[in-house]
Amino acid sequence: MVQQEQLVKEVRKRFPKHTYKQLAAIFEMQTTRLFRLMNGAEMKTSEYFKIKEKMENNSSELSLLIKFLEKHSFSLSRNDCNEIVSNLEEKFFIRKLAGL
Repeated sequence: MVQQEQLVKEVRKRFPKHTYKQLAAIFEMQTTRLFRLMNGAEMKTSEYFKIKEKMENNSSELSLLIKFLEKHSFSLSRNDCNEIVSNLEEKFFIRKLAGL
């Protein structure tokens, strides 16, 4: 039960503004079942692993980026790092303006 509670907290942390309908689509579950699980109903083992797998797949792009940066960070100059940060900040600013 402790693992289930941790998983629910992780889902709420990663998707704070998602509705139950949106979460149900992400985790490929019925909305009412997901609602019950998020509010303390006992999870089947298959449901636990399904949600856990979707959470890991959902963050795989971020993991790839982090691993890539860790692998190549020592070969970059300080200016290169600053340039990458500037480019990312610019992308985030543009997305914020566009409402994405």
